[in-house]
Amino acid sequence: MRPIQLCIAFIFILFVFQGYSQEPKPITVESFGYDFADEKYDFGNFSVSYPLNPSTDIILRGFNEKTPAFEIFRSQLVLRKKIAKKLYGVGGIQYEWDFTSMRNGINMINPRGDSARKEILIEIEYEPKEDMFIQAGFRQLLNTPKFAPQGFSNPDGKGALYLGSKWKF
Repeated sequence: MRPIQLCIAFIFILFVFQGYSQEPKPITVESFGYDFADEKYDFGNFSVSYPLNPSTDIILRGFNEKTPAFEIFRSQLVLRKKIAKKLYGVGGIQYEWDFTSMRNGINMINPRGDSARKEILIEIEYEPKEDMFIQAGFRQLLNTPKFAPQGFSNPDGKGALYLGSKWKF
């Protein structure tokens, strides 16, 4: 499924759930992006969140990274559950497209593989402050893609542990 089709399907599902709700629930949309003056570098992300109940959200996330060396788009469809006061469990699926490898072979590991990496992910998110998140997670590959993940060249790697953070300004 293409990224735009995934976004349209997600928004349609949100409106269907919104119609069956007893009371209106707010849809939260966040976005961040920046590019440099020469337009060779472009980074951005977005998040659309819909609360299923007071402690559970369904979230569509998108990430775009473009430099002279690579161009990648990632989308995630996840379920986020509050475990404790500032601790969340997250699980879902991630699709990643590496447009660079499709053009010039960088990170190409299997020319007959799928054009999108499909991964299942499980994360723990901690919110030490209102404008800060720390996350740790695991991704498991579900298919045989054409390309290795950005920064890796091991074609046999099927899973990855990761640690990240996010600050809001």
